[in-house]
Amino acid sequence: LQSVGTVDVRVQRPGRFLATSDSAGTVSIVSGVEGRVQIYREPGDLVGEASGLEPTIEGMVDGLARDFDLNAPLADLWVSDPYASFMTGCLGGRYVGTAVVNGSPCHHLAYRAGSLDWQIWVDAGASPVPRRLVITYLDIALAPQLTVTDMDWSFPESLPPEAFELAPPASARRVEMKAFVEAMRP
Repeated sequence: LQSVGTVDVRVQRPGRFLATSDSAGTVSIVSGVEGRVQIYREPGDLVGEASGLEPTIEGMVDGLARDFDLNAPLADLWVSDPYASFMTGCLGGRYVGTAVVNGSPCHHLAYRAGSLDWQIWVDAGASPVPRRLVITYLDIALAPQLTVTDMDWSFPESLPPEAFELAPPASARRVEMKAFVEAMRP
């Protein structure tokens, strides 16, 4: 069984991001100022809010995982040091070779980190951005995989403030993140 989705991520360092995923209903996570994060899941009538998190992207992502067991989509790719993030808990890895991904020559690397294996294909050209990522979850029955392809990267100098606005319906109620998580879990 496979599902297909799109993830759109906008980042402005040190502490603003908007991540929207449509793989399980549309879920948007947006950071505000001073360590505040909001999450809205469509369709729905709740906006989860957390404040007091460290006001960096890494601090907010880590706080969501630690305090609420929420993982931001593909956050290892958009923190300030993706290499360090991916290498946390890494038990070993190897260079597999080169491969072409969507017309781009890439370096293929494979790693093991505890309960998961992951592979990444990094553009071999002047802009060494990831082009493909596969994560295999070894601790889940049948070892499901997350495959990320068609990565489209752009690096504008800045983004307007409205690029980081969460736009839930006016009827949506704002609740503490813990209540939001409890309401969203089956």
